[in-house]
Amino acid sequence: MEDLINCCKYLYGFACIPVYLYHGEELIKCFPQEAENYPPPAGCLVKIRMSKVSCVFSRHDIFFGGVQAEGGYMVVIGHMSPVPLKKAIMGEIREEYGVDLSKAESFFSFCNNTRSMDMGTFFNLLAFVNYVINHEDLNPLENEFFGCVENGELEKLEKLSISTTVGRIANDNLRQQKNMFVVCVTLVCRAAMRGGFAESLAYALSDTYLQLMEKLDDIQEVINLNTHMIHDFCSRVAEAKNTPIPDSLVKRVIGYVHMNTNRDLKVEDIAKHFGVDRSRLSHRFSDELGISLGKFIRQCKLDESKTLLQYTDKSISEISCYLCFANQSHFQRVFKSEMGVTPKEFRTKKK
Repeated sequence: MEDLINCCKYLYGFACIPVYLYHGEELIKCFPQEAENYPPPAGCLVKIRMSKVSCVFSRHDIFFGGVQAEGGYMVVIGHMSPVPLKKAIMGEIREEYGVDLSKAESFFSFCNNTRSMDMGTFFNLLAFVNYVINHEDLNPLENEFFGCVENGELEKLEKLSISTTVGRIANDNLRQQKNMFVVCVTLVCRAAMRGGFAESLAYALSDTYLQLMEKLDDIQEVINLNTHMIHDFCSRVAEAKNTPIPDSLVKRVIGYVHMNTNRDLKVEDIAKHFGVDRSRLSHRFSDELGISLGKFIRQCKLDESKTLLQYTDKSISEISCYLCFANQSHFQRVFKSEMGVTPKEFRTKKK
């Protein structure tokens, strides 16, 4: 245990981020000493204990890292924010920590003395701590989190997923979160392609998510979309592993449909685009996927409509027009026929 205590001490001295040493649920030591008054929220600790190396988000875009050690010990690092915290946000964090209002100023001082760090550097710091403690060369970002995407391991990913709740805050923090989204979708896209997801589909899907992200003006919506994006890629990799598509023409058609859901797509136009006979394309597509190309187009449009309903404030009429349905009534009929609920009911449920 003495080695772990020294590790925590030197880690804090280097990173200037609070470090806690737990044995089971008991806090053994922390650095700086005043951090004893501000232990990580219980919900974050529960999440951290789920994996050997983990990074979990709390509210207000702050996060914690954890590394499990032998003998039931656990090193927790955080809180940490990629941007300096404003006093109003620190006030909300104080409430989350359960710190009495009379101790607010000392808590604010504690927050101000905590170093800001971008997410990539923080992940590397966790990897270093894991190497020192467990003698393992592990990058938690690539090997655990994105490894789930590459392998299509949706259940394992669910256990690593984090629920976050944050409010609307300053535009600089929003831009920071959007920048993190861009990095994340790039890495997820690469992991999905390594896992066998078709390159054209992966790039088309990532481009769709980037366009959606740029339309958002609330940091919570960006975080929610990021979580949805990761799960979407992971599930598509799992599906690709179970239903391989050897036909390169079919792959290219799928990618084309995904990239053009906002156009009035017709089978004959797609066949002309790829220079093949309409009947031949339809038969090859049905043989490979077991559904008609027309039905696949409709499914892709409905999939995007669900994302737009859940993560944007676009009206049902705007979504119907954007996805080139004949009219709003047609969109609503098709949506309810496939989903069992109206677009409005779906949005209310998901929001």
